[in-house]
Amino acid sequence: EEYIENQWYLSPIKEMKDSEGKPIILNVKIKNEDLFAKVWKIEIGNVPLFLLDTNIVNNKEHFRSITDNLYVSDRKKRIEQEILIGYGTLELFKVLNINVRIYHLNEGHSAFLITKRIMNLMTENKIPYERAYHIVRQSTLFTTHTSVIEGNEHFEEVLMKEYLESDIKSVGMDFEKFMAYGRINGSSVFWLPAYAIRNSKFTNGVSKLHNESSREMWKDIFPSMHIKEIPIGYVTNGVHLQSWLSSEMTYLFNRYLGEDYIRHFEDEKMWKKIFNIPDSEIWEAHKRRKEQLISFVRDRIVNSMKTKGVSLKNISRVSSFMNPDSLTIGFARRFAPYKRANLILSDAERLKSMLTDKSKPIQLIFAGKAHPADFMGKTLIKEILDFSKKYDIQNQLVFIEDYDINVARHLVQGVDVWLNTPIKPMEASGTSGMKAGMNGALNLSILDGWWPECYEPKNGWAINAGDIYDNYEVKKNAETNQIYELIKDEISELYYNKGNGYFSTEWVQMMKNSIYTIAKNFNMQRVLCEYLYKYYQPACRYSLSLDNGNINVLKAMEDDLHKIREHWKSIYIKDVFSDFEKREIQTSEEVSFDVYVMLDKAEESLFNVEIFYMFLGDNYKIVNLEFIERYSDNVAKFSGKMKVKGTGEQGINIRIKPRSKALSEMYPEFVKWFV
Repeated sequence: EEYIENQWYLSPIKEMKDSEGKPIILNVKIKNEDLFAKVWKIEIGNVPLFLLDTNIVNNKEHFRSITDNLYVSDRKKRIEQEILIGYGTLELFKVLNINVRIYHLNEGHSAFLITKRIMNLMTENKIPYERAYHIVRQSTLFTTHTSVIEGNEHFEEVLMKEYLESDIKSVGMDFEKFMAYGRINGSSVFWLPAYAIRNSKFTNGVSKLHNESSREMWKDIFPSMHIKEIPIGYVTNGVHLQSWLSSEMTYLFNRYLGEDYIRHFEDEKMWKKIFNIPDSEIWEAHKRRKEQLISFVRDRIVNSMKTKGVSLKNISRVSSFMNPDSLTIGFARRFAPYKRANLILSDAERLKSMLTDKSKPIQLIFAGKAHPADFMGKTLIKEILDFSKKYDIQNQLVFIEDYDINVARHLVQGVDVWLNTPIKPMEASGTSGMKAGMNGALNLSILDGWWPECYEPKNGWAINAGDIYDNYEVKKNAETNQIYELIKDEISELYYNKGNGYFSTEWVQMMKNSIYTIAKNFNMQRVLCEYLYKYYQPACRYSLSLDNGNINVLKAMEDDLHKIREHWKSIYIKDVFSDFEKREIQTSEEVSFDVYVMLDKAEESLFNVEIFYMFLGDNYKIVNLEFIERYSDNVAKFSGKMKVKGTGEQGINIRIKPRSKALSEMYPEFVKWFV
């Protein structure tokens, strides 16, 4: 193993300097010590990417290594990284005079930016905590990219106290209240994603399936809310076509769709033109990329062997590695255990027989890296290399070392089939299959992440035989068996069914379906527009309204919050009466409800009393009841009607919550159900 330190001065990266030509050095405080960070800038098209670097002489020795590595196991170093990215980002914007309207946080690592924003508003603008919290929350979007609870950043309370208690208390914030925003079920652990979710106007996952698993994962943050109402949405990931489409495919897109195709990504008629591309041109474009891939793989293996001092005799054998005419399956990504790179190796003899089949040969190309601290991930790589040697199939099964974007491009642009075998539902989205699919590769994948939103029998294959089992070993065996059967009985048969021609027309038709469905639906333009319309614009409108003098709205909301808190313990739903108790109800009939609520001395105008109605599986409807009258004992009557939909098992309950949508979102604990 070798991990080479980045040489920034030799990279296409710019050292940020101030107006006097001096390097910009940020200064943040960690435990009352000065932490300095140098700023670097990379231009990615028109988008600047700023990087913070603590390996500078200004810092004390123990601070210099903060930015050396990602995901360090040292928990103190880890929390220092998170504080730096949170506090340092705001300091950078201040130095560069960048005025930010909306903050979009990705993953919990950046969550301390929320803390610093609230602290700044309280100290610099003299704004009380509740108002600062509201302003920050309404201008924050949080995107989670993780499907496994253990993969989310979290810190023990003792570490939080050591690093943040003095900061929190210094501005007059209550440390226990601060900690509560990151706790789940009152535990002592502070979860950064939980903190970000509670402090963000919008939260989203990165695929439809990830949306469901995220709601399940974080449901304890919203104990009084039905899981279908938990405010976590989704924007399925996409990829930048121009970065990943091969030059050959780009030529075909420009010729048959028009050079400005990417500007019209919503134009269904335009995307249909993919089917007008002659089969032979699609195949020739793919064939050229595949030949380049094989040549690239051989060169990489030769260079690796030379570095290791392998004999020239053994190096000469590489020229026979891989055949451009053979069905080629690719697997390239981060080597994390849950991605199961070794799943296809489960039955060695069965796999070897397919790889060495003279009439319909198959070859496998693996590539990827494991995190330096991920021993299990490294073991997977070793297992693949050992497997290839043990069964003497080095020319049909290869592993490409030193995985980088260049290796990735060659693979996604050149393979015939893209293999993806994560443990479901641990893949939040995944994008490598998108990159391969838009280049004409056919996905063979577990129905996880983005693939359920794209898969259809005409554009790839679904590995779903294990879905009906709970036992992992049984599930794994079913999935492995299905992979072998699909490759041998369907994929290989289709690929080699060339008739009298030099390629399979049925295969090329599937390639077109793959290109069409993926390029049309999983491009970055679609992703950006979804974020714009679903999240950025609504958040900007609200933020602008505050700029235009609507601060009185905040003050009124704070008054309402105070009134609700004052009486909340005494408020409850006393009685519910409905037609269900009087007669049998038929579909489409209206049902009347009379609900009696003890409001204590709170005003009825502060609350909504609602029917929560579940029907036809996961569908639900909310019906607001009308205030009718209030009695001398402070019990208020609310009444209304709802229409029954469908048949079968249904669910109805009544609840009371704040009428203010903003208060209801910010304080989800203010919900009481009829029990």
